[in-house]
Amino acid sequence: MRDDKSYWSRRYPGTRLGRRAFLGGSAGLGLGAAALGLVGCGDDDDDDDVEEPAAPATEAATEAPTEAPTEAPAADAPQQGGSYIWEGDGIRFVPAVVDPHLAGSGGVRLWLFAGNIAVRRNFDGSALTPELFSAWETVDGLEHIVTIRPGVKTHDGALTGGRLFNTEDVAVNLERIAGLLAPDGDASAYWMANLLQGLVSAEAVDDSKVTVSFSSPLAFPWGLTLPYASLMPVENFESGGLQNAQPDTISGTGPWRLSEYKTDESFTADRHPDYWDGAPYMDNMIWRPTGDRVSQASSFIQGNGTFFNNPSKVERETILDAREGSQLFHWAGSTCAYTIFNCRSGATFEDKRLRRAMHLATNYVANQEAFWGKGFFHLGGVLNNAHAEGISQEELLTLPGWRVDKTEDLKTANELIAAAGFPEGEGLSFEFMGNTVWEAYGYNFSIRQMDDWRTAFPKIDVEGRLSADPTAHIEALTNGGFDVSHLPIGSSSPASSDLGQYRTGAGNNFSGYANPELDAVIARADAKYIPSEASEDVLEAQRILLEDMPQLIDHRLHQSGIYAPDVRGFPILPGGTEPLAGNFENWDTIARHAADLWLA
Repeated sequence: MRDDKSYWSRRYPGTRLGRRAFLGGSAGLGLGAAALGLVGCGDDDDDDDVEEPAAPATEAATEAPTEAPTEAPAADAPQQGGSYIWEGDGIRFVPAVVDPHLAGSGGVRLWLFAGNIAVRRNFDGSALTPELFSAWETVDGLEHIVTIRPGVKTHDGALTGGRLFNTEDVAVNLERIAGLLAPDGDASAYWMANLLQGLVSAEAVDDSKVTVSFSSPLAFPWGLTLPYASLMPVENFESGGLQNAQPDTISGTGPWRLSEYKTDESFTADRHPDYWDGAPYMDNMIWRPTGDRVSQASSFIQGNGTFFNNPSKVERETILDAREGSQLFHWAGSTCAYTIFNCRSGATFEDKRLRRAMHLATNYVANQEAFWGKGFFHLGGVLNNAHAEGISQEELLTLPGWRVDKTEDLKTANELIAAAGFPEGEGLSFEFMGNTVWEAYGYNFSIRQMDDWRTAFPKIDVEGRLSADPTAHIEALTNGGFDVSHLPIGSSSPASSDLGQYRTGAGNNFSGYANPELDAVIARADAKYIPSEASEDVLEAQRILLEDMPQLIDHRLHQSGIYAPDVRGFPILPGGTEPLAGNFENWDTIARHAADLWLA
């Protein structure tokens, strides 16, 4: 069994564990037949009150609860056993390639359960909390000293035999994420290299410390908060398992160890009994995203699933009505869905007048309300407004393009498209590239967006094209083989790091956008390795992006999930009514906390 210092009480000070009163009572969510009282589905103003990031401490320590966790009633005490079955996902297949460091790998889902990252953002994204790093310090932003968490055991399978995770693992992973270990020196596939911009080396000093050196100051280790930045035992890089996942070729440090992997179908992972943060309560977890959304929802309603991920408005209402006692919660996290224009030289959308016209013609509010439902999305702007520097939803609703009344927007959009040589869209022909399925995980927005453009510009020729799989989608984005595309992107921290996706030549700059003025502003922000000191630079960069619009945030995703009636162990934050409201993170949190849940 897990120790008393649970994931939730460690990570969210003031959290108490116990039975979640979802049905009945003023503290419950009222998800029974009488009403659909959804968490946070009214006014979302509170979700935008993100505190300005504080300067990182030179040394971090594990956060302690500000109040002692409340003991759960004996009748509802944690129980061992059962399976956590994840139904529904934006990715509809189980890929053979599970290398989270490489562009296009859907394998991040596996590592959310089987792995760990270096550090995590605290609840509101203003500071870092330890995971595989226990402490970090720097004097000048150029050289950083990292201390690793002691006593972390790898999985006890054939690959690593349960050995301790060590400083050599950390050093190799950092250099690999940065692209320094890329075969033949081609680092283009290592899309997170921008998050470790200027990394010179990472060297294991002894059994506990790693020296990390940069050519210019960087707010390290903030960039390692992305869930894709898994730190893996080095044996994974030689076993071939990252290219063809199998239990004897994959080993991590996370709460679940891979026991079965069926490409294009599912994977199963058993509880890691020696997990450093306490072994999971359930015996195993099963991730099976395949099939269409209707069949996935039907499976959950029939009692086959433990969790249904990111339901649309229709799915949400159907499931809650059909499976009595189903438990829903959601919050505005920090993953954003983007419309990305190909801005490369010679591309159709190199002309920013066309990009602005498409933006002005998009009905952001109506499209999202139709798919997600009111209160289940946030408008996003050009910089994720989970960051304090981002434009708030309230202000966006007053700005051209995002405002509800589209009268003036459509007039200006037609003036711009005509000035670019395409009156009413005549002669403008392009494809909108979607990622594998239109109807799930927000891609439905792309269909609605194309309809907006056809209505605004009646002579335009725009058609949708689905990628064969997420890998092909990312390859097309990386190589410029698209006109316009849609992509959900997890936010890195701090805000200056998030802006790195617009840097000329960055691995995650899928638009191919290049602006020397913006590059200079981003470089200036990066040099201020204390994040709060870069706020003015971030605001200046945002002003440039509002003018150029190489990509736009369709919405800031509300992470939502529906749990089976017998799932227990949800956190109740102080106040007792809104679990995880205001949490900076997203689906990675949903996956991580599977280890803390149990079945009644």
